[in-house]
Amino acid sequence: MSGSGNNKLRETTVNCLGDLAGSVGASGLSAGLATLIAGSWVVPPAGAVLSTAGLLSIFLGLRLKKSRAEAVDQAALEAEIKTLFDKSLANDAADSKMLTDVYVGLQVKTRDLRDRLVFLQDTLEEVRIVGNDTNERVRVIEEALDAHPAMTQTLERLIVRRFDELDESLKRQAGTLNKIKDLLVGTPQLRLPVYNMPESSDRIAGTRYTHRANRFVGREVETQKLREWLKDRAPDRPRFRWALLLAGGGAGKSRFGLEMCLDHEASWDVGFLEPESLTRVDWTAWQPDEPTFIVFDYVVAAAKQLGTVLTQLRGRTDLAHPVRLLLLERETDQAWQHTTWGRDLLPEAASSEQSKKCYDVLDPLADDATSSGGLLSASGIRPLGDDHLWGLVEETFHRYHDGGGTLPDREASLGRLRELDGRTRSLYAILLGVYLAEQPDASHTEWTIKDLLDAVVRRERDKFWAPLLAPGGSYQRHNVHERLVALATLCYGLVQTEEIDQLKEARSASMFAALDADPINVVSRHSSMVGQPPSGPIGLHPLTPDPVGEYFLLTLLEDPHFSPSGRTALIRLAWQLDPIATLAVIDRMLRDFPDDVENGPLLRCQPSDPRANVTYAMLQVQVSGRDRKPTPEFIAACEASLQELRMLAVADPSPEISNQLAKGLVNLTNHVGEVGRTDPARLDEAMGLLQELRELRRNDDVPVIREQLAMGLVNLTSHVGEVGRTDPTRLDEAMGLLQELRELRRNDDVP
Repeated sequence: MSGSGNNKLRETTVNCLGDLAGSVGASGLSAGLATLIAGSWVVPPAGAVLSTAGLLSIFLGLRLKKSRAEAVDQAALEAEIKTLFDKSLANDAADSKMLTDVYVGLQVKTRDLRDRLVFLQDTLEEVRIVGNDTNERVRVIEEALDAHPAMTQTLERLIVRRFDELDESLKRQAGTLNKIKDLLVGTPQLRLPVYNMPESSDRIAGTRYTHRANRFVGREVETQKLREWLKDRAPDRPRFRWALLLAGGGAGKSRFGLEMCLDHEASWDVGFLEPESLTRVDWTAWQPDEPTFIVFDYVVAAAKQLGTVLTQLRGRTDLAHPVRLLLLERETDQAWQHTTWGRDLLPEAASSEQSKKCYDVLDPLADDATSSGGLLSASGIRPLGDDHLWGLVEETFHRYHDGGGTLPDREASLGRLRELDGRTRSLYAILLGVYLAEQPDASHTEWTIKDLLDAVVRRERDKFWAPLLAPGGSYQRHNVHERLVALATLCYGLVQTEEIDQLKEARSASMFAALDADPINVVSRHSSMVGQPPSGPIGLHPLTPDPVGEYFLLTLLEDPHFSPSGRTALIRLAWQLDPIATLAVIDRMLRDFPDDVENGPLLRCQPSDPRANVTYAMLQVQVSGRDRKPTPEFIAACEASLQELRMLAVADPSPEISNQLAKGLVNLTNHVGEVGRTDPARLDEAMGLLQELRELRRNDDVPVIREQLAMGLVNLTSHVGEVGRTDPTRLDEAMGLLQELRELRRNDDVP
């Protein structure tokens, strides 16, 4: 929409709402409605073009002034609303076409043109986000206007329909503009969105980092480290450098990345790198227009593509400006370079001089304040102190509590929080605030981490999902829409052009048969449930923050009303749609909820799609590859995973599966051997597993399996040798294992 048109619309809207404010006060309608309209509809986000939302405000202003004493003619009302929205959509389409024609006609590749196109793209994206969020506003308006059911029902039906149409139209226009821009500048350009959507929300969205609902506290050391890293532009430093930030789920990694973007946006081109840009942009030719600071979240799901990008950028000596890349990922049980994703991230030798020059350690626990080179470790985030933790609890409590409310004893509550979460992560302090607001009489000695998560999920379901999906009716938990949320969470989002098409094909023969046949309606309803509209290629977002989504997924899979065949179908569909993301999500859940995952269906559901077999096998290896105390429960879980690997190897006798089976055997041999140090009888079990590894090598004599046999011999030699200190016969066994290892080395069978 043109600037003059937008100003006129805003002026008209303000005038109408000024009249409305007086009538609201006189009529006794909800004061909250006046605040909602005056605060949410008149002042749009910076740069946003809210023509349709503005017309809705005008319509509400006109109708509310006269609806109090009138009988509403629903047909006439629907026609009036339809005319208003049709006019708005027609104007939007005409204005967008005009802008598109203008830009297509321009052939001069100037910075000004690129900036204007990016601004237009961002503006369209903001309109689309507002459009989806309007469904929630309509719900609040409907509650305030309960005296006029005909009006509110008509409003809800038409607004949802029109905004769905507008959303699809804007997505098409944004895609067209992206293509135009790429044509004008010659190559696909890098776009770095900054996910900053501050708004007061009492939904789960209010706990997400993008909303910045809570203060950013306790990160002074980390902030200073990153500032110094960005400032360091010494001539001997390469133009491209990258760093890795590892921390537990809910520690505040993503929020830290967002705040650092906002902190440096005046002097750097900043933003989050979207996964599709890893392959869409030609990183061998891309040139930054200014110093560029990039954040990439969730490394595991795109480690191979990231590894390729890192390799390409490390070799660039022609970058016009400094480029800094900050990677964010969950902490690991082992050195990250030795993980599967770590090896994908560094396809070159980790010790290469080029890698050392480009990789930086930003360890906030280090004594010096300078970044050091070398692949030694990744940085972490320090635990928050008590004052900061309690501050997060307090502000969240008062935001979610309907009345004033009184918090329980600070020291007792924080003591319980530290007992349950030794890393004192910010997310759990925020969730504690939500829980106490929902359960003001809760004892600080009774609640658990699951109680905190359950309070958030229950609140979403009761206050938002039920009115959306079953207004005035009976809401069935874990219905088809909740199952779709679970699937999107397990896949960490579904890409609209691929997975959603597959999902549509599977509707008629799966648990998703009851979904709307129109994908647009499915996406719209899903977006309202998770509080996040489609963005980039992602059509169906997961339920976040991650621990909340993981807990929701677990409760759905454990529901006795969800049939075993239904659970199996959902998990297999996730493996089919995105095996890498599914592996990463279940691996995270193993760290967050180990007992539930080890004893649940996620680890015991072999994919029906053979293409996911290797990834599924990798998951089973990761079960036994964790650094955990070898309790009977953990050993049982490892044995069950090894049995999954054995069955998989029978069904798929490929070298890749055999390699994973060998790794599983080594892991379990080590765990059982460790138990055998205090229970020598278990050593015989470990020796049996080692024999199985020898047989595997005999049938498939490849370097990877020979290397695993060597590792098994080393581990078991250590365990048996320890028992041999008091049992000479065991010492002879240890010597025999050592001799076997020497033979492997003598034959040069292992590196």
